[in-house]
Amino acid sequence: ITCSLLWFGYKLAYIDNKLPRLGHSMIFLSAFTIGGTYALLGQTYNINANSSFLCFIWAFSIITLAYLFKSYPINILSIILSILGIVFYYIELSIDSGLTWTVFIPVIIGTLFYSIGNIPIILHKYNDFSLSYKLVGLAAIFSTLLILTCSAESTYKLVSSYYILPIVVIILGNIINYVFNKKDSILLNFETIFITALLLFLLLLINLPHVAPIFVMLVAHFGLISMLSIGYYYGYKFENHRLVGLNNWFLIIYLLTNYCRWAWDLIDKALFFLLGGIGLLALGIFLERKRKELKKD
Repeated sequence: ITCSLLWFGYKLAYIDNKLPRLGHSMIFLSAFTIGGTYALLGQTYNINANSSFLCFIWAFSIITLAYLFKSYPINILSIILSILGIVFYYIELSIDSGLTWTVFIPVIIGTLFYSIGNIPIILHKYNDFSLSYKLVGLAAIFSTLLILTCSAESTYKLVSSYYILPIVVIILGNIINYVFNKKDSILLNFETIFITALLLFLLLLINLPHVAPIFVMLVAHFGLISMLSIGYYYGYKFENHRLVGLNNWFLIIYLLTNYCRWAWDLIDKALFFLLGGIGLLALGIFLERKRKELKKD
């Protein structure tokens, strides 16, 4: 079934070119049946198919289809499967720590996918794929830092090769990519510095026995402000209205979260909603006007 879907999809979309949408849909469907084939093989031969291994081998199998046919939907499916594979892998380790899920995994997923988006061949030849990787990475990093601005622990100690090794590998990957491609993009300089600094901070957190919560919260605030600043700078410099629009959403979420956190207990509730509504409306109008001006230019 998988081979038939793939062949007829390829024939309709690329050879006959009569029903390209149906052909691409059949190719996308074949990406699902590949996973079903692996699961069936696991059940037939008594192999544990309900594990991270299934997600990883499924993701690696369909990523070939994604790049071969330049299929954006299949690429998104491979990203989802890769994230599930990472999550299931750490579940299988049975390390009972909430810090694994609230800090470590989101940062690793975020920096890993953002780094993949910076690989030159993906960045230049598969720009849509690169944007997908970077968007997933930004969302994971932003969410984690936002949580840390509101709540921080006194210890994040998770000393284990299962935690240290991925951090070191991603740092080395970013440094190697920077050394060989630093002349291609000025933005790559800031991205490498930010990702490396974030991972070194995470490495410090999981190795120190104790850390001041206020220090963690201040670093998280600094990280978010740095992200927003870099985003706006390059968004307006290269007149990229999509980047500016994404940054606007991040800024509104950041300001709204901190306004609710600090103002709720400090001012009267009626005044809280009145000031919040007026401020949010005014900020939204201003940011949208600036984005439209940029888009018009």
